[in-house]
Amino acid sequence: MTTKLTARFCPSLETLESREVLSAAPIHLPTLAGQTVIHGSVNAGHANDTYRFSLSAPGKLSATLQERHGDANLRIVQDVNHNGRLDASDKEIAKNSQQIQATLAADTYFAQVSRVQGHPKYTLTLNADYAGDTTEAARNVGQLSGQRSFRDFVGAGDQDYYRFTLGQSRNVALSLVGLQANADLELLNSQGKVIASSHRAGARSEHISGPLAAGSYFVHVSGHSGVKQGSNYQLLLKGGGVVLSGTHTGGATGQFVVPAGAKSVRWNFKASASLNKAIVAFCNSHLGKKVGSGECAGLLEGALAKVGGRVNWDNRTDTPHTDDYVWGKLVTILKRGQIDVSKIQPGDLLQIRGPGEKSPAFGGTSQSGGTYTRTLFHHSDIVQAVGRDKNSGWLMTYDQNVKNPKTGKYERFAHQGALMKLKDMKPGTTIWVYRAVAR
Repeated sequence: MTTKLTARFCPSLETLESREVLSAAPIHLPTLAGQTVIHGSVNAGHANDTYRFSLSAPGKLSATLQERHGDANLRIVQDVNHNGRLDASDKEIAKNSQQIQATLAADTYFAQVSRVQGHPKYTLTLNADYAGDTTEAARNVGQLSGQRSFRDFVGAGDQDYYRFTLGQSRNVALSLVGLQANADLELLNSQGKVIASSHRAGARSEHISGPLAAGSYFVHVSGHSGVKQGSNYQLLLKGGGVVLSGTHTGGATGQFVVPAGAKSVRWNFKASASLNKAIVAFCNSHLGKKVGSGECAGLLEGALAKVGGRVNWDNRTDTPHTDDYVWGKLVTILKRGQIDVSKIQPGDLLQIRGPGEKSPAFGGTSQSGGTYTRTLFHHSDIVQAVGRDKNSGWLMTYDQNVKNPKTGKYERFAHQGALMKLKDMKPGTTIWVYRAVAR
């Protein structure tokens, strides 16, 4: 929230001649984190108001003075001797009648409002911007492990960038909270390409989470151009537990069980077919968003419609069920003991039929050492990655309408990172693998 202060001081004993150098004891502001707004007044008997503040990191300071009923000047001074008072040994950074912008080091400073004429009442706005406005100037977070927190301000149409690195694959969670106006959150890869985003309406918090491979990433916070004023915000970055090897794309992820052996899997995230590439890009750009109806099949329908794939196919007629969907050209059929993934690539479309509504389609030992089951009686999803270890083929998938075991509720938005260890398929489970066909 924008900090608002009202200055109330006793008259200063200083002479008018000394006001350019000396001041009464300054009022101490909290370390600037975003935007701080101060309302005050100066007059002939009280010519100066001085505020002492700190910057927690190198950044850009924007100081704006608006007056009425008179004129006043504004200056920014560095507290060189760190004695907490504005004196002759301190360094003047800038002086202007209304606005100052300066790039400053992490240190302690003074903002002084001085009367020129009249009895001006004023509004002083101090805005500390610690994040760069391009990827080249991004604030360097360093290696992300555990949780980090950053407070800043983003104005209408403004851009803030942060850069972090991962030494190994980890689950990462990004949250943008404490908003008073609309702002958006995006995750970018090392080339600056958006790989996940959160664009909720209004001042609602934004969230992105999911597994990321070792490497460098950017976080982009942008102020909505349509808002009248910007917003302070708190950006939370959390690097969680180590995850699978391979190159993950980032984005929302469900609470999926990890089967045993997942850490030894080698993953292929690269599609070769042109429509498959477009489908993968569609999924990455819609993580955390509701696609179509929000049902599992809605994700496939939305992807095919967007990339120019054929959507309408007759359902299969060689099964006891009338709703085993067809999504394109059949690539292969997976069953227990029939788990060759050599023909499958990211962006392929899956139709799954389990043995029964309450009978697990998968089951075995979990990564944590316990056991797991996964029930998929009738489900559609999209291949995110194809993996192999010495014992089994694996599929990682994009899903929608996923049940969160912590809440028991179905999350009707696109997820990533669900794992299928095909050796753990139960008898009666069938997976039809299709490849999109152009309309």
